[in-house]
Amino acid sequence: MQFHERLAKLIVESKLSHKEIEKLTGISAGNISYYRNGKIKPSFDAILKFAKLFNVSTDYLLLGIGEENNNIISISDPDLEYMTLILKHMLDDPDPDMRSWVRRQFKYAFKDYLEEYEKKQHEISPESTSDAG
Repeated sequence: MQFHERLAKLIVESKLSHKEIEKLTGISAGNISYYRNGKIKPSFDAILKFAKLFNVSTDYLLLGIGEENNNIISISDPDLEYMTLILKHMLDDPDPDMRSWVRRQFKYAFKDYLEEYEKKQHEISPESTSDAG
């Protein structure tokens, strides 16, 4: 399997349109189409952006070596998958202020859910059980 075939497979699996990928990576939808069809070779910068977006190694993209993905959680809901990719992209931003802002917004938006989740996690954690004997 060649680069363009692996890229096409990742695009299909992600269920993202070329326009959505363009918004997330800055790579034009036209170039994505050319890369996907093997008409032109991507720049190193484009390869890095694809690897980051799809959570795969450059070795996998270029050579088919290594894991196809790195601990991607399978999400069946397309909306949730899209939101997860956007959130990951924002958290991968090199600007620490952006990452901090995203974390604050996430905590604010999901405060009640996070508190409930953390409460449940604490209830089942090993530290909360005692060895009374």
